[in-house]
Amino acid sequence: MTRRVVAISLSPVSIGIAGFDLVFGQYNLPSGGKAKAIGSSSLAGARLLELHNYLDKHILSDRRYDIVAIQSSQYGINVKSFNDAEANARMAGVVLMASARHKVQLVEFAPDAVSRMAIGRKGATPADYIDAAGKNGVQIKINSQLAAEAYWIMCLASNQG
Repeated sequence: MTRRVVAISLSPVSIGIAGFDLVFGQYNLPSGGKAKAIGSSSLAGARLLELHNYLDKHILSDRRYDIVAIQSSQYGINVKSFNDAEANARMAGVVLMASARHKVQLVEFAPDAVSRMAIGRKGATPADYIDAAGKNGVQIKINSQLAAEAYWIMCLASNQG
Protein backbone atom coordinates (compact mmCIF):
# COMPACT_ATOMS: atom_id res chain seq x y z
CA MET A 1 0.00 0.00 0.00
CA THR A 2 1.39 3.39 -0.97
CA ARG A 3 1.26 6.03 1.70
CA ARG A 4 0.71 9.61 0.68
CA VAL A 5 1.99 13.13 1.16
CA VAL A 6 2.03 15.40 4.16
CA ALA A 7 2.71 19.04 3.29
CA ILE A 8 4.48 21.37 5.70
CA SER A 9 4.47 25.16 5.48
CA LEU A 10 6.94 26.96 7.75
CA SER A 11 6.87 30.49 9.08
CA PRO A 12 9.17 31.81 11.80
CA VAL A 13 6.65 31.10 14.57
CA SER A 14 4.36 28.38 13.24
CA ILE A 15 4.09 25.21 11.19
CA GLY A 16 1.13 24.55 8.91
CA ILE A 17 0.55 20.86 8.25
CA ALA A 18 -1.85 19.14 5.85
CA GLY A 19 -2.09 15.41 5.19
CA PHE A 20 -3.49 13.42 2.29
CA ASP A 21 -6.37 12.43 4.58
CA LEU A 22 -7.19 16.15 4.97
CA VAL A 23 -5.93 16.28 8.52
CA PHE A 24 -5.03 19.95 8.73
CA GLY A 25 -3.69 22.10 11.48
CA GLN A 26 -1.31 24.80 12.52
CA TYR A 27 1.20 24.32 15.30
CA ASN A 28 2.31 27.59 16.86
CA LEU A 29 5.78 27.35 18.30
CA PRO A 30 5.44 28.24 22.01
CA SER A 31 8.77 30.06 22.15
CA GLY A 32 7.59 32.43 19.42
CA GLY A 33 5.59 34.43 21.96
CA LYS A 34 8.23 34.65 24.66
CA ALA A 35 9.91 37.94 25.44
CA LYS A 36 13.32 37.22 23.99
CA ALA A 37 15.26 39.14 21.41
CA ILE A 38 14.35 38.06 17.90
CA GLY A 39 17.17 36.06 16.44
CA SER A 40 18.69 35.20 19.81
CA SER A 41 20.34 31.81 19.96
CA SER A 42 18.16 30.67 22.86
CA LEU A 43 14.98 31.52 20.94
CA ALA A 44 16.21 29.83 17.77
CA GLY A 45 17.29 26.76 19.71
CA ALA A 46 13.94 26.53 21.47
CA ARG A 47 12.06 26.74 18.18
CA LEU A 48 14.22 24.07 16.58
CA LEU A 49 13.79 21.72 19.53
CA GLU A 50 10.00 22.25 19.52
CA LEU A 51 9.85 21.53 15.79
CA HIS A 52 12.05 18.43 16.16
CA ASN A 53 9.88 17.04 18.96
CA TYR A 54 6.63 17.87 17.16
CA LEU A 55 7.71 16.12 13.95
CA ASP A 56 8.97 13.07 15.83
CA LYS A 57 5.94 12.75 18.07
CA HIS A 58 3.02 13.77 15.85
CA ILE A 59 3.95 13.59 12.17
CA LEU A 60 6.62 11.04 11.35
CA SER A 61 6.57 8.57 14.24
CA ASP A 62 3.54 6.54 13.13
CA ARG A 63 4.90 6.18 9.57
CA ARG A 64 1.55 7.28 8.17
CA TYR A 65 3.29 9.22 5.41
CA ASP A 66 6.16 8.28 3.14
CA ILE A 67 6.61 11.72 1.58
CA VAL A 68 7.08 15.11 3.25
CA ALA A 69 6.64 18.16 1.02
CA ILE A 70 8.00 21.37 2.51
CA GLN A 71 7.11 24.87 1.37
CA SER A 72 10.26 26.77 0.48
CA SER A 73 10.78 30.38 1.51
CA GLN A 74 13.17 30.83 -1.40
CA TYR A 75 10.91 33.38 -3.09
CA GLY A 76 9.89 35.27 0.02
CA ILE A 77 6.75 33.42 1.08
CA ASN A 78 6.20 34.09 4.80
CA VAL A 79 9.57 35.86 5.08
CA LYS A 80 9.71 39.51 6.08
CA SER A 81 13.26 39.89 7.43
CA PHE A 82 16.69 38.29 7.50
CA ASN A 83 15.97 36.81 10.94
CA ASP A 84 12.78 35.23 9.59
CA ALA A 85 14.65 33.78 6.62
CA GLU A 86 17.33 32.38 8.91
CA ALA A 87 14.72 30.80 11.19
CA ASN A 88 12.96 29.25 8.20
CA ALA A 89 16.23 27.85 6.87
CA ARG A 90 17.08 26.28 10.21
CA MET A 91 13.61 24.79 10.58
CA ALA A 92 13.79 23.43 7.05
CA GLY A 93 17.02 21.71 8.07
CA VAL A 94 15.28 20.09 11.03
CA VAL A 95 12.51 18.83 8.73
CA LEU A 96 15.12 17.44 6.35
CA MET A 97 16.98 15.61 9.14
CA ALA A 98 13.77 14.23 10.65
CA SER A 99 12.66 13.01 7.24
CA ALA A 100 15.97 11.24 6.70
CA ARG A 101 15.89 9.68 10.16
CA HIS A 102 12.42 8.26 9.57
CA LYS A 103 13.27 7.29 5.96
CA VAL A 104 10.60 9.61 4.55
CA GLN A 105 11.14 11.19 1.14
CA LEU A 106 11.36 15.00 1.18
CA VAL A 107 10.32 17.24 -1.71
CA GLU A 108 10.22 21.02 -1.89
CA PHE A 109 7.52 23.15 -3.43
CA ALA A 110 8.13 26.77 -4.36
CA PRO A 111 6.34 28.15 -7.43
CA ASP A 112 7.79 31.58 -8.15
CA ALA A 113 4.84 32.64 -10.29
CA VAL A 114 2.45 32.11 -7.40
CA SER A 115 4.61 33.84 -4.80
CA ARG A 116 5.02 36.90 -7.03
CA MET A 117 1.25 37.31 -7.04
CA ALA A 118 1.16 37.36 -3.24
CA ILE A 119 3.49 40.33 -2.74
CA GLY A 120 1.89 42.72 -0.28
CA ARG A 121 -0.64 40.20 1.03
CA LYS A 122 -0.35 39.52 4.73
CA GLY A 123 -1.43 36.21 6.18
CA ALA A 124 -1.78 34.46 2.83
CA THR A 125 -1.46 30.68 2.96
CA PRO A 126 -0.18 28.30 0.27
CA ALA A 127 -3.82 27.50 -0.42
CA ASP A 128 -4.45 31.21 -1.09
CA TYR A 129 -1.55 31.28 -3.53
CA ILE A 130 -2.65 28.22 -5.44
CA ASP A 131 -6.26 29.42 -5.54
CA ALA A 132 -5.27 32.86 -6.82
CA ALA A 133 -2.96 31.30 -9.38
CA GLY A 134 -5.68 29.06 -10.77
CA LYS A 135 -8.21 31.90 -10.97
CA ASN A 136 -5.72 34.09 -12.80
CA GLY A 137 -4.46 31.43 -15.20
CA VAL A 138 -0.93 31.38 -13.79
CA GLN A 139 1.12 28.37 -14.84
CA ILE A 140 2.60 26.96 -11.66
CA LYS A 141 6.18 25.79 -11.91
CA ILE A 142 6.99 23.12 -9.37
CA ASN A 143 9.86 20.78 -8.64
CA SER A 144 7.93 17.54 -9.01
CA GLN A 145 4.53 15.96 -9.35
CA LEU A 146 4.69 15.13 -5.64
CA ALA A 147 5.04 18.81 -4.85
CA ALA A 148 1.98 19.53 -6.98
CA GLU A 149 0.03 17.02 -4.94
CA ALA A 150 1.25 18.71 -1.76
CA TYR A 151 -0.12 22.05 -2.94
CA TRP A 152 -3.53 20.60 -3.66
CA ILE A 153 -3.55 18.86 -0.29
CA MET A 154 -2.84 22.19 1.42
CA CYS A 155 -5.55 23.86 -0.64
CA LEU A 156 -8.18 21.21 0.08
CA ALA A 157 -7.36 20.91 3.76
CA SER A 158 -7.43 24.64 4.43
CA ASN A 159 -10.89 24.87 2.86
CA GLN A 160 -12.32 22.23 5.22
CA GLY A 161 -14.32 24.05 7.88
